[in-house]
Amino acid sequence: MSLINDALKRANEQKAKQPTPAELGAELQTIETGTDQTRLWPIGLFAVCLVGSLWFGWMWWHGEGAQTAEGLGADRAEVAARSPSVSPDASATGEGADAPAEGSYVTQELPKIPRKPKQAPPLIATPVLNPTPQPGIAPNAPVPPPPSPPIASHATQAPQRENPTPVASTSRTAPALTRAPAPLPAPVVAAPQPTAPPQTTFPALTLQGIYYRPTRPAAVINSRTVYVGDRISNTKVLAIDRHEVTVQWNNQVRVLAFQ
Repeated sequence: MSLINDALKRANEQKAKQPTPAELGAELQTIETGTDQTRLWPIGLFAVCLVGSLWFGWMWWHGEGAQTAEGLGADRAEVAARSPSVSPDASATGEGADAPAEGSYVTQELPKIPRKPKQAPPLIATPVLNPTPQPGIAPNAPVPPPPSPPIASHATQAPQRENPTPVASTSRTAPALTRAPAPLPAPVVAAPQPTAPPQTTFPALTLQGIYYRPTRPAAVINSRTVYVGDRISNTKVLAIDRHEVTVQWNNQVRVLAFQ
């Protein structure tokens, strides 16, 4: 604040030293007014900066002082919490002589909490199902094996009948029945496929175009491009000239030309 007061005093002194308008005249008065404004502008800016810096320093100082006070209060509270408390009875009897000094740490063993033994899961007894004893059957009696089927004897005796008068009888044996073997299935014979009858007439060929080249000429017959040696409709192309094509079918030679 003293710097601001000094700056204001200097500004007032400079204003007092300046000549009056009556001494300098109207023209000089206008020029001096401009110089005064240019000189006062940096002074005002300096004053504003100075006030801002002082305000910032004051705020910073008070903020750090508050933080320091809070830190000291927290440290004191921590020290007070850590320091052991001595009862008046103990100090009177002299038991507090062995008490630790202020600021020293006292470690106390916490009582051990007994752990509960783990309980095993309850065993669930599975009921044993005893079969109800049936009347007439002893329990745990061995099961008798199934009876074996009766074996038929080769010779069976016919029951004898008592006749009042003896009658001569003749024994006849029935003929043995034999099964005839099953007849074998007849082999399956594939039906012959019908064959096309042999062609007796020369196939119908139509010459549609010739691409003549000395090395490999070609022709268009029945919308198909053929070369010398190719076959079309069972006919063989023998030669291709500029205006006609020679073909062969069953040793029959025919010349095709443009129609």
